Amino acid sequence: MIDFLKKHKKLSVILGIVASLLLVFTYLHALFLPGVWHNGAFLYKKDDGSFSGANEYADFVMTREKQGSITEISFKVNDKTKTYRVVQEENSPNVQIFENGESIFKGTVLPMENLNLLEDENGELVDIVRISVGGVAPKEEELFPNITEIYNFSKGETDTRGEPYMLILIVILGAILALDIAFPNLFFYFRHGLNVDGGTPSDYYRAGQMFGRVVCAIGIIACIVMTFTVR
Repeated sequence: MIDFLKKHKKLSVILGIVASLLLVFTYLHALFLPGVWHNGAFLYKKDDGSFSGANEYADFVMTREKQGSITEISFKVNDKTKTYRVVQEENSPNVQIFENGESIFKGTVLPMENLNLLEDENGELVDIVRISVGGVAPKEEELFPNITEIYNFSKGETDTRGEPYMLILIVILGAILALDIAFPNLFFYFRHGLNVDGGTPSDYYRAGQMFGRVVCAIGIIACIVMTFTVR
């Protein structure tokens, strides 16, 4: 394999560029896929408008349909399904939510920048945060969305699977790695060019350069992984 790469350098470079472009396209496509977050799982939006995803405890499927002031939501956890109805007139803060036909909330919505909070008729906030205990498997009932999550699902907004800010680090590390490979002496001249007249990098410098390339490659891989795990 190494002999082939040495004998066909141009072909190897072209194949490398094509493979890199395919990986970049695949990464960007996965990064910006729309969906919604629930219980640590990302539910991808399907072509039919439904959402599906999974975590270590369950498979989730959600559908939603809005007609006027009413939004119907069906949420499935493994083999159990619950239906929800969110009733809210346009431009009105008043909200009523039903679960399987029974009223479970009546009150007002408090719009926030990234999240809508619900206040019941007694003036108390409901289901502000979801609490989970690490290492303890939740009960099936705890895997269904709470009242606030149901309301936010009803608004029809979507999120993206990945964390776009990681792209900045990936671009920086990728640019450094690409420049160092394309111009092996570039950073040597940047660091030492003004201090010496002539000269070439030593074997010690080349060893450090190779180590730096490996570190950059590991950093890029780590950022790609973190893109889909850090929120």
